Amino acid sequence: HNAEATFLDSNFNGPTQVNQLQDAVTSKRYDVVIVQANDGTAMVNPIKQAVAAGITVVIEFTPVGGKYDSATPQIPGTVTVIDPPTVNGVGLAKLGNDACKTVTSGACKVAYFQGFANYPLDTARTKAAVDALKSGGASTVISNFVGGYTPDSGRTAMQNLLQAHPDVNVVIGSSQALEGATPLAK
Repeated sequence: HNAEATFLDSNFNGPTQVNQLQDAVTSKRYDVVIVQANDGTAMVNPIKQAVAAGITVVIEFTPVGGKYDSATPQIPGTVTVIDPPTVNGVGLAKLGNDACKTVTSGACKVAYFQGFANYPLDTARTKAAVDALKSGGASTVISNFVGGYTPDSGRTAMQNLLQAHPDVNVVIGSSQALEGATPLAK
């Protein structure tokens, strides 16, 4: 449709993303902004500013606001197409509990790689996943490893996990982290 697109990479850094959106609003260069929020709480005010400036804001994948269990838009005037983190966490736990059914000796030990411990969406997803794993049959849940969102951070988390828990049976987490973790699985 004769549109020009610009990709702004915050490298998974919440404050950087806030600054990028504030700069985009100030520059008046954009008619539409598509946001995949690293920190949905921190992005509330910049997105409200963008809407007030007449910029169409599409929020995708992660919610913006304080509710992490609903796909309902939390900022009036935005278009929201998201995957609620708590729903995602329960889905990951189901996959983990299904994998536990294939463990033939002993109790099933599941490791959940959280994204970043300091992001509210990751806290919500981790809690949902751990609760669902525990209620679904995993005997031990290890959830204190930060897998991040890159293959490199996933590989590092997997190395640390295997040193601390060499008897782990199942590992779940973000797909990007697991790309780096998978080659280390036995």
